[in-house]
Amino acid sequence: MITASRIRPDLPYYSLATHTPHTLDAARDIDLIAVERTLNDDAPETLTPLERWEAARLLTARGVGPAETARRTGVSRTQVDSWKRRGWRPPNQPSSD
Repeated sequence: MITASRIRPDLPYYSLATHTPHTLDAARDIDLIAVERTLNDDAPETLTPLERWEAARLLTARGVGPAETARRTGVSRTQVDSWKRRGWRPPNQPSSD
């Protein structure tokens, strides 16, 4: 497992642990550095819908509330709640119900 971190002494820092040195999850088209920056309240100007979803999922798993998760990811709180209700299925993935 590889963990890459950029240290900011003024904030608690979340890092992403991956099993690869790559910064792109090509299978899901997710820029892991963009997600990590979002976790640390330093989101890039543009995030794909999947990057927003992944960051929201990880923030929620770390105990960040839905309002703060929505603010950091640039989506509505309603969207965060919807993803959570759906069991964090990726956007555009059909329900198995």
